[in-house]
Amino acid sequence: MKFFLFLALIIISACKSNQNYNLILRPWIGQSQSSLVSQWGEPDNIFGINANTYVYVYEKISNSPFNADRHPYDDELNYQVASGPEYGVSQMPKVYYCKTTFTIRNNEVIDYAFNGDDCI
Repeated sequence: MKFFLFLALIIISACKSNQNYNLILRPWIGQSQSSLVSQWGEPDNIFGINANTYVYVYEKISNSPFNADRHPYDDELNYQVASGPEYGVSQMPKVYYCKTTFTIRNNEVIDYAFNGDDCI
């Protein structure tokens, strides 16, 4: 029972952080592509969907949190390469990650999406 309560608290906490990031991104809907680039900088990647629609990708990867004290991707990106008395323990550094995408149609932001542990 305690495990399920703990799990529920983690899920609620994650949703709260995502809601906050949604509040930051939502006002970009309807804004111009040039305003987005002015505030966010040049995107890390641009994917063309068709002649009038593009997806701008912004990625942040760091060994420290961007906006708050967040737990990094321990399971996915931080793992023990080898362990044992003859090998010792080797670990990759903790990684904080946030990928945000904006869909641009006719030079206007029409949608956004994000994923990562530090999208807050």
